[in-house]
Amino acid sequence: MKISFNKKLASTQSVTLAEGRHAGVIVQIANLGVQPGYDTTKVPAATVGVVIQLTGGVQIAKMMRISDSPLSALFAFLDAALPDPDAYDGDDPLPLTLGRPVAIEVTMNGQYPKIATFHRPEAFELASTPVVSAAELLLLDDPELTGEAGKALFLKLHRDIRSWLSKRIRG
Repeated sequence: MKISFNKKLASTQSVTLAEGRHAGVIVQIANLGVQPGYDTTKVPAATVGVVIQLTGGVQIAKMMRISDSPLSALFAFLDAALPDPDAYDGDDPLPLTLGRPVAIEVTMNGQYPKIATFHRPEAFELASTPVVSAAELLLLDDPELTGEAGKALFLKLHRDIRSWLSKRIRG
């Protein structure tokens, strides 16, 4: 099945993305602060957002709770992007994932595509991984964006990351 969604950030043209496995590069990572969950009875949790750029320039984002559980989406993401845990022993692994290739499984969530899971890129025979320049990579480690520099960085972020940042619980 092919799905279309409106790419509002850069233009109003529709982009087609097929469900299934895709090769991509991690281009944005953002600390989203504490986010309310869909289940209002659960305690809000610290979250991170990632943006994967696929071939053709299509970008897709995912928000994940910060968790060290081997069943968490964040664990699967780190395992796919940094398969050698010794590479980041003692360091924050998230910044090290910028620019790294990953394979993702895309499914439908209503009318929009969503990342169902992450895989190591060598796990599947996929089309070539897109090439991105270092200038396109963005790391936001503080959700409190202030001043002109903060505004400029905010405007460069993927539309989903911007939306999630605006919903965070300020404390």
